[in-house]
Amino acid sequence: MQKGRVYCLLGGLICGAAMPIAPVMAYGEAGRWSSGWGQGTTEYVAVVDEQNQLYIACNDIRKVSMTATVSGKGYGDAGSPGFAIIVDGQRFDEPYETESRVGENNFFSLWDKMRSAKTIAIATADGQELALPTQEAATVLPATQSTDFGCLAWDKDTTESPAPAPASVPAPEPAPTQLSAAISPATFSVRWYFQEWAPRQYFKKLEIVSHSNNITLRNAILNRGNCPLLPAHELPMPLGFGQAHTLPFSKRCNLLEVQLFTDQGTVTYQFDPQS
Repeated sequence: MQKGRVYCLLGGLICGAAMPIAPVMAYGEAGRWSSGWGQGTTEYVAVVDEQNQLYIACNDIRKVSMTATVSGKGYGDAGSPGFAIIVDGQRFDEPYETESRVGENNFFSLWDKMRSAKTIAIATADGQELALPTQEAATVLPATQSTDFGCLAWDKDTTESPAPAPASVPAPEPAPTQLSAAISPATFSVRWYFQEWAPRQYFKKLEIVSHSNNITLRNAILNRGNCPLLPAHELPMPLGFGQAHTLPFSKRCNLLEVQLFTDQGTVTYQFDPQS
């Protein structure tokens, strides 16, 4: 992977008294894609020059951050005008807005297409246009299904704390404690598959079929917590014999292990790595 020269990360760092403060977040080698890593963040940058570039930051805890700089003006940050990326004629509006199922798939589709793009351009909300380089994109940007890909569409901790109940309304009862006792793997049949929600747009689903006549599925932990379920999932879920329940998760997750928590105990299933 081509490693770019990261000269400056704004956000509290002083990069020399004579250097002016600009909206440029990172600077790599002009005319190509490059990458760098530091403090848990992998940075990808497509540089035209110091005043014109696309910057993408992937963190293992927070969702992807994407900003553009066109003629020295920043786009995509909070309070800044937005932008679209056009790859081989296909337009991706606001690809940095990933915290929805549509937004997540929009970002992953853009990423895959940039790796083999013949042309990449930025179109800003205020009418600016910028052609980006494509050199090294295929080697700098890892495939979304590879272990080198670490861009999160959602913050890793997506659980929101419930609002405190008013004083006049009794607080809800706490959720039942998950049992740690093991149950038989024959309790469920478990598989995963791709679900197409729009033409050529996919996410993954975990299907759980009960072989017990009366059991409640309380939680599912994927890859020991490293592969969160999408917020659309519904749990807990009571199941009878032959009934199935599906749980959506990101297509970028290479599912290796699933641990199911029920009202009768826990069970773990393992899968072969996906290429």
